[in-house]
Amino acid sequence: MQNITTELPIIYSILCLLMGVIYSYFLYNKHTFEGKSWLPKLMAFLRFIVIFILTFFFLEPFVSSLMIDKEKPIIVVGVDQSESIQGEAQLPDLQAGIKELQNNLADDYQVDLYGVGTNTTLLDSFQYEDKTSNYSSFFQQLSDVYSHRNIAAVIFASDGLYNQGNNPLYADYPFQAPLYTIALGDTTPQKDIRISKLYHNDLVFLGNSFPLKISVQTQFCAGEKVNLTVWKEQNLLYQETLLVSETNQRFQTDVLLSADEVGMHRYQVRLSSLNGEKNTYNNTEDFFVEILESRQKILLLTESAHPDIFALTTAIEQNDNYEVHQHFVKEFKGDYSSYSLLIAFHTDVIEAPLPIWYVWGANATTQQTDWMQLNAYEGISSEVLVNSEEFSYFQMDEEWDAWAQQLPPLVVPFADINYLMDYQNVFSQKEKGITTNRPILSFHKGQEHRQALWLGEGLWKWRLFEYAQNESHELLDGLIHQCVQFLAVKEDKRLFRVNLPKKIHEHEDLSISAQLYDANYELFNDPDVTISLRNSEGYEFAFTLNKTVQSYELVIGDLEEGQYHYECKVISSGEEHVRTGHFTVIPLQLEQRQKQANHQLLYKLANIHEGTLFYVSEIDDIQQSINRLESKTISYSRVHLSELLNQRWIFILLLVFLSLEWFLRKRNGSI
Repeated sequence: MQNITTELPIIYSILCLLMGVIYSYFLYNKHTFEGKSWLPKLMAFLRFIVIFILTFFFLEPFVSSLMIDKEKPIIVVGVDQSESIQGEAQLPDLQAGIKELQNNLADDYQVDLYGVGTNTTLLDSFQYEDKTSNYSSFFQQLSDVYSHRNIAAVIFASDGLYNQGNNPLYADYPFQAPLYTIALGDTTPQKDIRISKLYHNDLVFLGNSFPLKISVQTQFCAGEKVNLTVWKEQNLLYQETLLVSETNQRFQTDVLLSADEVGMHRYQVRLSSLNGEKNTYNNTEDFFVEILESRQKILLLTESAHPDIFALTTAIEQNDNYEVHQHFVKEFKGDYSSYSLLIAFHTDVIEAPLPIWYVWGANATTQQTDWMQLNAYEGISSEVLVNSEEFSYFQMDEEWDAWAQQLPPLVVPFADINYLMDYQNVFSQKEKGITTNRPILSFHKGQEHRQALWLGEGLWKWRLFEYAQNESHELLDGLIHQCVQFLAVKEDKRLFRVNLPKKIHEHEDLSISAQLYDANYELFNDPDVTISLRNSEGYEFAFTLNKTVQSYELVIGDLEEGQYHYECKVISSGEEHVRTGHFTVIPLQLEQRQKQANHQLLYKLANIHEGTLFYVSEIDDIQQSINRLESKTISYSRVHLSELLNQRWIFILLLVFLSLEWFLRKRNGSI
């Protein structure tokens, strides 16, 4: 059904009629043809129709059509495509049963088939090669694509083993449609010993030792002896014999390993296989540890002992990235080369080629640095509270605004502070309820090195107070760590920088980004950047990075497991910049670690969604259950609007009328 409506009021169409009548009347009023009195009337009618249609277009007419769309009931079928399904004897019957189900339901239903693995995608062929099982991605796909659609039923075939995503029992299922599950795999408990969990550090510093905690689970292995070993490449680092005395038993072993070589290192934990053990994939597991060259060293110079020193050093060394070297000024020989930060505690430092944190106490004398000047009235001090100020150099914990009001007072020197360059205060002094602009903790970014000032004594009281209130030192230690991190950070001055992860998992995308700076340290990306990857077998792969607004990026997928060396190059202003490094692709074997199917999960999943658990041999019963459902084709009505000007028949009508009028005028001598 179609209707013609106009943007302007339809009453204006009367004017269009009048214009057609007037125009055709004056054009053919005086035309006479001997013996053809009807001819002028015909030509006037033709011109009237043309003029009316052309003027009617000024009213912006459009055609509204009522469209009826029909949607069959939808059956969504998801089939587990993960590696844990491989080798199952039921697979040929499953594939044949699903194809037959599709054919039998095609006339009355729309059947959509999906593969469920790492992601959920439309399924063209059965592969069973995905490295992980993510059931929640299937339910998310259902919610995203089929919400408010005519879903009749959902069918899900799997072994019930998922290792990524959320628990499917709590997934969003927005349909009043049954969920049928098809159980695959074998639920029979098998003799098995496996590594259930490894706990280890990802980063370790050279020369340190790091713990490895190994959790082993046994099943139906009573009376067996299992040899546990830890390897680094071909070197045996640790071995132990486990004596299994129970049907199901758990072991936990702690191993201390040494970090003796810089770089990314691959370790392997192995369990000896047992007679009758079918699944030996879970008897070995790799883990990777990156060993860094050293911690950042922080130099603390002082002239005497003080309880605030303990508060500072204890907080700093809570972070494994830092180690504090404390020296008395008279013993220090002036070599700053191995340090990232100097803490000048209650002492004067004339010059030092590194970031400095000045800590001045109640007996501070007049001091001056390149960014501020302290004029002290010697021998005069006072107790002050602290006021938290707005600070933007780094993100502080939101609790500090309230916590600063509760802290014990600090003893500060009575002094005037003059800032010579830009600065920001973290805390300022509050004396007798009045907030002043005198600092407690202040920062300056500096031209060459960052600097900070702590003015006052009593940091040890803050530490004790926090523990008395919260039984932790989390806030104060966190603040001191942020201060040290901000001051000791090594700014990258290189003109060409490349960023990529040190390790990724198999089948995970490798994301590479690069930035190129000119002499003024402004980003630009005119020249091309290339990168070559070389795997452990010597094969090379070359790529060109894509240009973004001001930098470069590249995503590489499907890299095989192993160690890779990369070399990234660019030529800028006649100079070649090269960045090299290594990364590791870690094998992903989650699907091979557990082979005993979990049909209980599939039963619960079907039960909570008013469905039934079926086995492969019962696929025909699924069709009978679907046929009993009260599923109907749904009709949707919608209004389709199109401009009348776009209608092809209008153009043909105008062309025919104008051509016919011209032909009649020509034939009868009116032209």
